[in-house]
Amino acid sequence: MEIFLSPTKSSYQDRTFNYRISSATVEKEHSVFSFLPGYKRIILPLRGPISLVHKFSKVKLHPFQTYYFKGSEKDRKFW
Repeated sequence: MEIFLSPTKSSYQDRTFNYRISSATVEKEHSVFSFLPGYKRIILPLRGPISLVHKFSKVKLHPFQTYYFKGSEKDRKFW
């Protein structure tokens, strides 16, 4: 669910935004983040832990713990 997109007349699909705030419920056990080259991403779980995997590293996040990564990382996964 998109909460905020700036500037107002920008588009997520066209990648013409400066920044975006969104919320999502993780319903799959495993998934890959969308490819967003040129953007920095921040993930912050609200409920329960989430694990992120990229190449040979794994990070377990707990509620309200932030994690930053580049949107150009193609194989970043969560479970």
